[in-house]
Formats: sequence, C-alpha cells, structure tokens
Amino acid sequence: MTEMSRDLRMVGLAAMALRRRTLLRGGALAALSQLIPGSGFDRLARAAGSKGSGMTTEKGARLAPLFLSEADARAVIADYCVSRSDDPLTSAHVDLLVSRLMPQLWVAPGEGEAAIGATRFGGAPDLPRGQSWPMRKALPERSEAAATGRLPNPWVVRQLGEDVPFEFIAQINLEEVAIHRAHVHGLPQTGRLLFFLDMAVLMDDPSAPGHGCLVVHDATPRAGLERLAIPAQFDEMERWWRAPDPGQSSHFEEIARSLEEQGLKDAAEGMRKAAGEAANPSATLHKPFVYPARVKQFVPLVVLPDRMANELDGDSLLKAFADDTITGEHYALLTGNDIGPFSSDPDDFRRTQPWFTLEARRNRLLGPPQPEQDDPRFDCIPEAERPAYPWDDTQLATMRQTAAEWRLLLQVSIADLSQEETEGTVYFMIRDSDLAEQDFGGCRVSYQQT
Repeated sequence: MTEMSRDLRMVGLAAMALRRRTLLRGGALAALSQLIPGSGFDRLARAAGSKGSGMTTEKGARLAPLFLSEADARAVIADYCVSRSDDPLTSAHVDLLVSRLMPQLWVAPGEGEAAIGATRFGGAPDLPRGQSWPMRKALPERSEAAATGRLPNPWVVRQLGEDVPFEFIAQINLEEVAIHRAHVHGLPQTGRLLFFLDMAVLMDDPSAPGHGCLVVHDATPRAGLERLAIPAQFDEMERWWRAPDPGQSSHFEEIARSLEEQGLKDAAEGMRKAAGEAANPSATLHKPFVYPARVKQFVPLVVLPDRMANELDGDSLLKAFADDTITGEHYALLTGNDIGPFSSDPDDFRRTQPWFTLEARRNRLLGPPQPEQDDPRFDCIPEAERPAYPWDDTQLATMRQTAAEWRLLLQVSIADLSQEETEGTVYFMIRDSDLAEQDFGGCRVSYQQT
C-alpha cells in the first residue's frame, strides 16, 4: 500500500466516524484538509459568496450547472474538450454526448422574501389553515436496535423512540415548475410538493424506508394557506442532540491513535478535537432542525448522467465513452461540479470556487441523480429483496432493473440547505407507477455522503 493510499484510507475512516454527527466538526475538518489538499475536506473551510452570470467564457466564473441548453453543451465541449485538450474529441464524440443529454431542473438560488406558497428551502411549511405540523410516529423497535448496535448514538436512540415533528426541507410550487414543460415528467401542474424528513432515521439507516420521509401534494389555493409556527419540540430535540456522547468520543480517540501510528499528526489532532466535542459539545455547535428559509427558482438544464447513475449503465455507447481511458477524462469534466469552467486553475487540479457555490449547483428536481456513492435508487429496493454483497453480474442486472422502477424526485445538498460547513446529499425518490397516479405517499429517501 502506497503512502497516499494509506492516507486516503485513514481519511475515509475519519470521515465515517465524523458522519455519525449530522454536522461535521470544524477542528477535525481543518486538520483533514491540511492532510490531503483536494481530498474533499479542504472544500469545507471556504467562505461562501460568488456573483456573475451562469453562462460565461471566463474560466472559473461559471455558476450554472452543465448545461443550460444543447447550444451551451456544444460550446463548453468545444472549448474544454476540443480546443483546450491534448486529446480532443471528434465530431462523432460530440454528437454522441449531445444526443444523450437529459432534461432536469436546477433548484437555483432565488432573491427576495418567500411569498406564501412560493418555492423555497427551509423555514416553516405553508399548509392549509388549521393543519398541524406533520409528525413522525415513534419507532420503538428501531430505537431498541440502535441502542444495542456496535456504536449507539444517544441522540439517534432517543429520537427514534419518540413522536417527533419532521424536519421541513422544501416546498416546490408546481405552477412555477409547469412552465418548463419539457422537464416536468408527469408532475401535477397545480399546488405544491412539500418535503419532510427525519435525519435521525437517516443517521440510523441512510437508506431508510418510507418512515424516514414524508412528501405531501397540497392543492389548497394560496389564499387558504398559512405559514405554520415552528414546533417548540425542536428545542428539546436540540438538547438530545447536544447530549455528551462518550461512546463516540472513545471511537474518535481510537481513530486518532490509528492516524498517529501512520504519522498523520495533524489529522490525529483533529480527531482528538472531535472526540472532545463529542464528550463536551461546544455551545457554538448545533444541529439545525429548522433550516434557513431561502427563496429558490427553477432553471432548465440538459445534463449527462453521472458515472454512478443507472442511466449510464443502461447505455452501452455512452458507458464505453465514460469508461475509456482518454474520453473518460472528458466525461468526468462534463459531469463534474468543480472543474473545467468552474475552476480558474488552468490545469483543473484544484477547486477555486467557494464551497457553498459548488453545493448550490447540486439541488435538482427530476432527471438523473448525482450520487455520492451508488445510485440512490438501489436504496428503494427492500432489504429482503437484495442479495448479499458482493453482487454478481446477474444479480446486479436484476437490481438495476428493479431500481429503474424509481426516479429521482428531489435532490438536496445538505450544505446548501443548512448553510453550514458540512456535506452530504438527500435524495427523495418516487416509483414511476406512483408518479403516474400522482400518489406521493410511497416516496423514499436516501442519504449519502462521501
């Protein structure tokens, strides 16, 4: 094992440990960012703030995801994969890529105050007058199982065992969506979709079944809506989250010793800071059960499927292009979020845009997901129907076919949602047959983090 691969392995172990808290801890992240610049942890310390047009020829100044249109795709490909490249794509390559573009909506930053019923992230939901904040019923069996696990998290154990209000993530005004007809894929044309989840359920099981989320289609006229009051119970839930966690503190200390044995002193110091925070949480650290209320708007995109998305595996020509040693580098650039037109580094070796600018591009409605691990639609398959890992080719093909019955409904960056220096993505998904019936009661949610 090389020095770099050992370092990466230890960083991975550290990340797995840090993931047990929803928000990553600043001291440990700072040390890890010094360990391997560009590993992903260095992104978290960057300040937010970037202005300019989404479509620009100035390298590093682009804000909008790839791509705004077919013409935009051809322009970017011509610039970065032909003119600037030592291994330029052919016209046949370009035509292949453009022919595979798929519609998607970017849930982009908006401006001003959120009107009742308008599209936004966070705050409190707008629901019919007299309706209560949705609650997640207690899950005593899951709470008991979490308490007897290898490394029980007291906050997760407590919250699973109680009736608690869902965290409100987003509301999507469907009339705002409907004007983008080529991108809506059967969504209702009126009303709103409201998205809720319970992060404790996802911390216990990142591929949680339906009780980890709630998606509501509400068609109440805007005049009949009111913005709900924030439940006081969230304050109590914050106290559960802040309770000292000696088990996690010991686990972090164990990882710190492993890092130290590898000579990774800065990373070990960072993990020891995380251990101290778990044992005695700082007053400045919090879990945002209520997220900042922020206006959003929709920007139509045409995108290439991510390398881990099922859409790519189902397309033999495009997959061969993405897997090839030469053309695969172009595909990585065209499906990336932080290189090419997003980086002012002439060699594309480092990220140059602020972390929140990068993360704001990840919020998507419909279209192919951008997985941080495997395609999140695998998580929609009941555990009893999944063969034991590792899957052989036949099993994988069967699982892909089952996962293809589901589609991405909403993808949300946790960093953008919370406006916290953290990472992770939440994927809300719906079965195709349910979408056809406009039935959102069976939606599923998955959480991923690198």
